[in-house]
Amino acid sequence: MEWKNPYAQKTAFDEIIVNEEKLVEVIFSLLDTYDSRTKLIKRQMGKGMADIKETLDTNIVDRTTHMRQTANIIAKMCSRLGLNPIIATLGMMGHDSGHPGGSHDGEETLTIIGILLNTGYFNHPSKGVEIIKSENFINKLVYAIINCIDDPEERKQKENDPVFIQRLKEDAWYILDVVASHDGEATSKEIRQQLRENKSNGKQKPKDAVRKKSLRSNSANLSKCAPETLEAALAKPADVIAYLKTDIENAFRRGIIKGFSDEYLETIGALLFEKDEEKLEKKEKIKKAEEHIRQIKIDCLRETEEDVHNPQNKEILKEIASTIKELEEMGIKDYSPKQDLEKAKIAEAIINRHKNKYMEKISKNMSLDSIAAEEHKFNDFMHKMLKARNSVVERLAEEVKQKLTDDYCENTKQKFEKIIKNSDIKEEDKKNKMLEAMGYSSRVSEIVNKLKVLNYREYVQYAKKEYQANVLPRAMFKAIKFCSKAILNTGVIRDKCYDKGIIDLIKDENVKEAMKYAGTYKRIANYDEKKDFYKKEKRIRRYKRKIGINEFNYDKKNGKREYLKKKRKSARNLLYKDIYANTQRMGERFAIICEDVYNAIPNTVRELVKKAVSSSYTENHYLPKEERRIIKRTKKEIIKRKITPDTLEQYINDKIYYERTVNFSKNVASAIAIGYIGRLWK
Repeated sequence: MEWKNPYAQKTAFDEIIVNEEKLVEVIFSLLDTYDSRTKLIKRQMGKGMADIKETLDTNIVDRTTHMRQTANIIAKMCSRLGLNPIIATLGMMGHDSGHPGGSHDGEETLTIIGILLNTGYFNHPSKGVEIIKSENFINKLVYAIINCIDDPEERKQKENDPVFIQRLKEDAWYILDVVASHDGEATSKEIRQQLRENKSNGKQKPKDAVRKKSLRSNSANLSKCAPETLEAALAKPADVIAYLKTDIENAFRRGIIKGFSDEYLETIGALLFEKDEEKLEKKEKIKKAEEHIRQIKIDCLRETEEDVHNPQNKEILKEIASTIKELEEMGIKDYSPKQDLEKAKIAEAIINRHKNKYMEKISKNMSLDSIAAEEHKFNDFMHKMLKARNSVVERLAEEVKQKLTDDYCENTKQKFEKIIKNSDIKEEDKKNKMLEAMGYSSRVSEIVNKLKVLNYREYVQYAKKEYQANVLPRAMFKAIKFCSKAILNTGVIRDKCYDKGIIDLIKDENVKEAMKYAGTYKRIANYDEKKDFYKKEKRIRRYKRKIGINEFNYDKKNGKREYLKKKRKSARNLLYKDIYANTQRMGERFAIICEDVYNAIPNTVRELVKKAVSSSYTENHYLPKEERRIIKRTKKEIIKRKITPDTLEQYINDKIYYERTVNFSKNVASAIAIGYIGRLWK
């Protein structure tokens, strides 16, 4: 009987009895790569887990595959820990939707651009929430799941029940909490600290909880958030387990790693064969790992042959295993005659000796044709064994994944049961205690950290493209500035800032006040607002016509309205038109961006001023020239205004006020451009 956790998150989704096959189909249709109704997963196609170097291997794991893998892992974890699999699986199916190209380097680049342009910070968990919500995922999910109900009467009843529909929409935010809380880089200590600080954990609405996390992330660069549910707490380990497996596989597929180093073998040996009560020496771990890999090679070879049950094949496999063992003892794990002629000669001599030994055993009373056939078979099997690297690595990576999953589930389940049975802990505190207790055993926790370090040191850092650190960040910075200027010049920011529907969505009165500055360039005495308005309108329309944005204009000649369409083939203009249309469609998302930018400005301004007044600061390696230019400008302003340490705080406050008023619409435009370009970047 399956164990059920009494503190699993209960949702309105659990009350619907649906056809499971239909439900799976619906979930994949909402999130699938090939579904024309959504770009949620499609956007991640081709985006590598690390920056992809040129390769002919089509099996490189990209983010789409990674998101599916994590969904499978978390579903199994939920099953073993008695938790709700629906919200966990759906959350992990889209958890990396906010990732830009270039993996975490791309994220860091966009964060630096955000600081330089005073828009805030780029963290993929919060961006993922923003993207999923902008795809209208919650409404799609609610109505799609109701359509999975087999009973027509029940389906009609649920469809026409506004209270139930509202409950479904509210509970769908638990899915977004999985996305917001999945950061695999957050340590258990950081999560525990967040849980202690978050006094309202479990008592606030999921929508409010996710919004607070996004605000902290975008405004203060605090992306390591405590989850609201036990299901969301599984997002981090599921993500880590999936990318540890993926990194090992991709390293071999791309040829960056040719064979496992002793450190890898020691770590894998410790994970698979060491027990808490039995500590192995380093040599024993390496030896056990090597023997295990040899056995996997034999198994992989057996699986490729149709006539495995033939006794002759068993004999040949035994001799090949002996050959492989001798080659490894000589330090020849993977060789290429083109790269290492000396190793190739030694390997050839060892292979020939074992082949002759095998041929002597079986060649009695055999015809010459049969002997030649056996010799060719030996050569073919040996060749397959030496080339079976990718299959072996996949099998081994799968075993590592399974072992990590098993340890996490077993260790966590034991702690859960103790907490549930402990009568000294208050009922309302038990869920928090469980959240704090979740994790690997101490032995496996060390191995996980070691694997992270090894994967980065031996693979991830070498997978990066050269242009990623040099040319691309500067091109991104220019593209964002161009797009930001286009958004401002089309007047869409002003229109949105004066839209009553959007203003009503904003709770902070200070943000509403800041938005008023989007309609004026200067605030001086003798300011003719009407005259300035018409000047701006003329300038906006001229700019729209220039980039080919369609508008209705009055034709004085024939006195009719006609649809003016200016054809522009320029790629830049197509980009401007698309970002204009994207901004025009924004509603609640625009209000959220305004709040995020307003709250981020004090942090970004302080960071830039701190660097400007510092005698020596460390330049970032992505945009050193651009940062230097902005720092230099700030320094000049400080010198010109004769700012002293005593008046520095006043200067910072003035600067914050300026960015929140005069420059506010420009900063909002830059924030929209960063989000837009970040999505396009592969």
